[in-house]
Amino acid sequence: MTGKPLDPGGWSGLWSAGRLRGDALTRALAERIRRESRLMKWTTAVQSAAGVLILGFVGRVALEHPDPYHLAWAGGVALLVVAAWVFLLGNRRGVWGPYGETTQSFVAVVAERARRRLRLVGGVTALAVAHLLFTAWLAWWGFRIRPDRPLHPADAATYVGAVALLAAILVWAVWYRRRVRRELSRINDIASLLG
Repeated sequence: MTGKPLDPGGWSGLWSAGRLRGDALTRALAERIRRESRLMKWTTAVQSAAGVLILGFVGRVALEHPDPYHLAWAGGVALLVVAAWVFLLGNRRGVWGPYGETTQSFVAVVAERARRRLRLVGGVTALAVAHLLFTAWLAWWGFRIRPDRPLHPADAATYVGAVALLAAILVWAVWYRRRVRRELSRINDIASLLG
């Protein structure tokens, strides 16, 4: 899910200060939803194109190196890419636009988008863990089927990169979850004031 979380100086701050009410709130929400919807469409297009490119590369490697190790690698990467794509599309389902043209409908879609961003944190973390486990299994299996082959620097970089990626994603997840929870709290405050 994309979109900037609300900040105290944003429209939620104006709401609590009493400067954003009625039509002004509705217009601010409508503009935010339109902006986020455009960004979601572009993000989905870019992520889909990246997924297709990755799958094409993986397919090419599998065709050029049809040994069990490379085929297992290609299958695992393809599975992770498809799982990520399915998760991302499913996570965006139903939040492409507002549910209606009322302030309450706008607040409802903004709140649901925030909840989806929280779900995104869990999904991205799960995919990163799956990537790390797959990489560890592939390394173990690769050493078992080819014990005479020394560790190639590119393989070592891949293993270290997988661990570094997971660490970075976990740090991001903690930070982003806190940020989105604060946003969702402010949205729920506005929703309760609207009745």
